[in-house]
Amino acid sequence: MTLLARMCSPEHAERIAGAAIGAAVRSGTPSLVLRRTEWFRAAVPRRRQLPPPSDRNLRTALGTLRETVGGHGSRSAVPAAVGALEDRVRRHAVRGGGNRAEAVRKLELDEVLSELGKAVLLNYFVHDGRVYSTVVVDGEVRLGEHGDGVVESGEIDRLRYFLGKQSVRTDPHSAEVFSAGARESARALDRWLLEPVERELHRGRSLVIVPTGPLHALPWAALPRCRGRSVTVAPSLRCWLGAAARARSATDGSSGVWVGGPDLEHAVGEVRTLHAVSGGRLLLGGAATVDRVLESMDGAEFAHIAAHGWFRGDHPLLSCLELADGPLYGYDVHRLRRGPTTVVLSACEVGCLATGRGNELTGMAAALLERGTATLIAGVVPISDERAARVMVSLHTGLRQGLAPAEALASAQAMHGEHGFVCLGHGGT
Repeated sequence: MTLLARMCSPEHAERIAGAAIGAAVRSGTPSLVLRRTEWFRAAVPRRRQLPPPSDRNLRTALGTLRETVGGHGSRSAVPAAVGALEDRVRRHAVRGGGNRAEAVRKLELDEVLSELGKAVLLNYFVHDGRVYSTVVVDGEVRLGEHGDGVVESGEIDRLRYFLGKQSVRTDPHSAEVFSAGARESARALDRWLLEPVERELHRGRSLVIVPTGPLHALPWAALPRCRGRSVTVAPSLRCWLGAAARARSATDGSSGVWVGGPDLEHAVGEVRTLHAVSGGRLLLGGAATVDRVLESMDGAEFAHIAAHGWFRGDHPLLSCLELADGPLYGYDVHRLRRGPTTVVLSACEVGCLATGRGNELTGMAAALLERGTATLIAGVVPISDERAARVMVSLHTGLRQGLAPAEALASAQAMHGEHGFVCLGHGGT
């Protein structure tokens, strides 16, 4: 089946995979459904989004775009010529790419169960327009059905909208309206998505979540049952297992990089404070250029970047972090020979993943995970500079105390009433 899918176009392969998943659902065998959905994520042929790191044409195109954009990460704030330069980047990226040819390793359920331990796994997928999940807990695999309201209701977009509005200072009445709207949407999503594991979550279990479609942009910490809970989000089970292996083989994290981007009132203080405690390389002001940041991050054990961030839903690999000489794009990440083992992006929205054809995930977060980063903590909604700084200080306090990344993030966000960051890849168990 895998070979057949790879010989087809992504659209045909997606139909083959959908039929295979549908047959598994009708069979009533949850473990088969789990394997089929994971196979679909790995087996559908996709165009490689990023050329080799040595591709000079792409690097030149990105450099010209960066120089033109300058200090503005938002396309609306720069000349119309930027559109033509972005098209040039796209063309070079496609020419430098190619179809992925790596073998798809069979998913071993025993390996998943061993890594999962006492945590609960929720593997979401869509079949015939309805959202389902395979739930794995205490060695048992079961099937959950969540209906079609999760995606069609618009609650995910509403929650993200209200949380984004909360990041902007406004009058008390408006602030309460936004807060109430966020609570209402979060409760609805919590009911739709987490009821199948209510009993286990009541016992305090941590969560490992493999989302689907728009769930990749969901700020899970905003859901009532997730507040204060260790939640790890992974693009696929294979990604999660690979990230776990990389995390275990990492060193003590002494090779650290601390970066502060421009035009953020609290970023410099945040980064200076954290660097003073942990040591490593510090890049602030004019020193925080794209080339220097990438050079410092390459092969490091830890990297923390506090900067303005933008997510580009229309072209996710043009999502960026604002540095001294302009944006560091998702495309630039592929210049890394090996991504830092752990990356913290104290920035808005760059943790979002966009779903393309064949359910392919793209964006800056996906690029970092592809380059070997095991754990990525990043924002999926706008959050104010001041509030982000408080969360980051508490996060690193937890990490120094020995908490696993997902647990440290959960504690930090609960402490400050924030919900905008997620832990991607491997959050520890």
